[in-house]
Amino acid sequence: MVLVFSASLLMLALLGVRLGKLMLADSGYYAKLAEDLHERERPIKAARGRILDRNGEVLADNHTVCTISVIHSQITDPERVVEVLTKELGLDKKGGCILSYNGGKIIDCRTGETLYQKQLDAQYVPELCAFAAAQNVTIITYNKEGVVTEHPDDKWALRECFTCKLPMTGVDDLAKYVDYPICKMLITLDPARRDEVWAAGKKQFDGRIDLYPSSPFFIEAVPLGVAKDGSLAALLEHMGLGRENLMACGDGLNDRSMIEYAGVGVAMQNAEEPVKAVADYVTAADNDHDGVAEAVEKFIL
Repeated sequence: MVLVFSASLLMLALLGVRLGKLMLADSGYYAKLAEDLHERERPIKAARGRILDRNGEVLADNHTVCTISVIHSQITDPERVVEVLTKELGLDKKGGCILSYNGGKIIDCRTGETLYQKQLDAQYVPELCAFAAAQNVTIITYNKEGVVTEHPDDKWALRECFTCKLPMTGVDDLAKYVDYPICKMLITLDPARRDEVWAAGKKQFDGRIDLYPSSPFFIEAVPLGVAKDGSLAALLEHMGLGRENLMACGDGLNDRSMIEYAGVGVAMQNAEEPVKAVADYVTAADNDHDGVAEAVEKFIL
C-alpha cells in the first residue's frame, strides 16, 4: 500500500514538473505556435467530379466553397483587415471597390483612392444626440478603434458591435467627443419603437439629413442623399458603365434602393419583404449560406 501511495505521489510530482515547464519555460514557444495559427493555408483536394448511379441519379456532387473566415476577437485594426482581405481576394490587382457607410464612401482597391465620399455635417451631431436622449434611445458612431456611445451596455448598440465585430468604447458626452469627421450616426433601439422614432426623426430633420431603418433595431442618420443606389450610380459613371451592367445583392431595408436600381437586383432568402418585393430574383440560400455565390453562379458565370 505504501509503495502504491509513493508511486502515485511520484507521478503527481512529475506531472507538476511537466506542467510547470509547459507553462513557464515553454510558454513563449507555444504562444508563437498559437500566433502562427491565426493565418494558415490548408490544401484542398481537387474535385472528384459528379458520381452517378446506373439510372443517372446523382450520388455525390461538388459544392463550391465561398467562405473566408476571420478570427474577429483578434481584430484590433478593422481597416487593416479590409486591406488584407482586399489583397487576399486579389481586388488590389484585378480591380474592385469597397463601398462603406451605406454608400457614403467608395474606395478603389487597386489605387487606394477615395472615389466618392459624403460626411455628416458636424452641426447635426449635437442635435442627433439630443434627439436620441429625448426619445430615450441610444445613438452611436465610430472612431478608428470601433463603436463609440454614451451607453456601452445597451443591448441594441451591442448588436452593432456583434455585426461589425468591433469593440465598444463608452464616453460621457458623445457630442463633445466627436471632434473628427464622421460619415454617419446610428440610432439603436427596441424594434417595437423603430417606426415611431423613425417618423419623429424624419419630421425633425426633414430636408437636412436622411434617416432610414437598416434593420429592425437600427436607424441610420446620414448626409442628405446618401444611399447605396446613389453611390453605385456614381461608381458606374466613374467606370463608364450603366445600371444594366450592375447586379446588386442584399437583405436589409437599406439595400432596397440598390436592388431596385440595379439591372439585376437579388434579394437573399432572409431579406425583409419590402426588399424581396423589388428584387428580380430571390435566392434559395440566405446570406449565411452562400446566397451571393448562388446569384453569381446563376447570373454571371
